[in-house]
Amino acid sequence: MPQRKLLLSFRNIVKKILITILTIFLICLVVGIIFASFLIKIKNLECLTQYGDCSKDISEKIESYKGYSLYSVRSKIKLILNNEKSVSKYALQFKLPDILRIDLLIKKPIYCIKTSDKFLLTSDSGQIISIGSECNLPRINVNFDKGTGDYIGDTNLYALKIMQGIYEIYQVEEGVMTKNTLTVKLNPDLTVIFPVGSMDPAAMLGALRLIYTKIENEGSNFSEIDLRFENPVLR
Repeated sequence: MPQRKLLLSFRNIVKKILITILTIFLICLVVGIIFASFLIKIKNLECLTQYGDCSKDISEKIESYKGYSLYSVRSKIKLILNNEKSVSKYALQFKLPDILRIDLLIKKPIYCIKTSDKFLLTSDSGQIISIGSECNLPRINVNFDKGTGDYIGDTNLYALKIMQGIYEIYQVEEGVMTKNTLTVKLNPDLTVIFPVGSMDPAAMLGALRLIYTKIENEGSNFSEIDLRFENPVLR
């Protein structure tokens, strides 16, 4: 019995010693990593997204931190990416001897707004993700002055949802917004006028399809479909 107690006591002592050694090792490791992050200088930055290389705008922002310590570069880049509206998630990975890899998950634009000199690419919730010089997405042409991260407004988002449906049905990409009215040319000879915000976009598109199909089947010569009234007006 005394021998068993002695054995248990010895095991407890060994266990405590091992835990203490392991704790000291982990503390030393963490301290070493933190200390090393101040000494290592980052000379190369690799920035990638799910679509390939990072955009010119983001690359220019992070490239300015080459030559700084790993700790400093990581801190600065995290600050940039936390404020970058186009970035959904990101991960930073140090690679020996002096490389920091940045992997970005970029939000996917769904619509865009065409202004006089640029395109505002937006998410499906109406947030401006980025600003560009071209766009091949469904869009509205409107006098609009907003920046990255801003909300485009309910009426513009409603109009874009209609344009998405028109694009899917008729492959027409662009409409023009004036006040609360969206005007779309389905073809060179037929214009459609939509009220913005008055009813469900799907119902509006359904009404257009019925009217347009009837016009085609009957060979009618109308040049305009006006959906702003309770009973659509054909001119």
